[in-house]
Amino acid sequence: MSTKRIDLHIHTIASDGTWTPKETVENAIKNNIDIFAVADHDETKNILETEKKAKENNIDFIRAIEFTCKAFDKEYHILGYDLDIDDENVQKRIKKTVQNRYLRDTKIVEMLVKNYDFDVSISEFEEFRKKPMTGIPSINYLKEKNIANDLKTYIYYKEQVKLSKDEDLPDVEEVIPIIKKAGGVAVLAHPSYYFPKSVMPTKQLNYFKDLKIDGIECYCNYNKPEENFKYYIDYCKKQGLAISAGSDCHGDTYKDRKFGEPYVTLDMTNIISRMKNYKYLQSE
Repeated sequence: MSTKRIDLHIHTIASDGTWTPKETVENAIKNNIDIFAVADHDETKNILETEKKAKENNIDFIRAIEFTCKAFDKEYHILGYDLDIDDENVQKRIKKTVQNRYLRDTKIVEMLVKNYDFDVSISEFEEFRKKPMTGIPSINYLKEKNIANDLKTYIYYKEQVKLSKDEDLPDVEEVIPIIKKAGGVAVLAHPSYYFPKSVMPTKQLNYFKDLKIDGIECYCNYNKPEENFKYYIDYCKKQGLAISAGSDCHGDTYKDRKFGEPYVTLDMTNIISRMKNYKYLQSE
């Protein structure tokens, strides 16, 4: 049984994290992590540099991405591990999603200008989002303007913006095949994120299973208390799905998502055994 510590869900400055590749590896060392994955939102540009830094420090690194998509009229996240990051369809999907997020941000501010008497403007927002920042620009802008200081309020305004299908996020039915065709392993990220202080119902888990998801992020901070870990683990065992784990650490933001928490060792999971380029790590 391996007691190597793992964390398969880390973000860098390539998306909405605060750490560079060098800082990410430094924090892996600081937190005694043996195996980790960078899974930036709809972005792969820091993969190779982080991989190089990890190798220089004798830490095992896994290539990954976190795709933003839609299901049940809500935003969902699907993790892709060990996929070809240069795959044409992967990069096309990344480019399209980034464009759509940019457009959605713009439309949110346009809606506020049109429908509310807030001190906001498109020109001001355009200058604002040129600044270096972590997180989604429209969230940060509305927070700075004291319009939406929490996610619930932001979502209230965001949902007033209607997007066409071509402008919106991709359906999860599109994303999972993209991961698999690129040789990757598809994992449902933080399932209890969508059901705060509860668990995702079996009917919904079955929906992802029927779409050929490979595994579930059973261990993560959103899934607490620990009996919820067991709920997802039992489901995976029953359905033949793989068990994964990740902190969803964004660097120095989100203090409740620390690198290496929950504390998970390799033998508590089996997701890496599904990855053709990394499965040797599961048997070490």
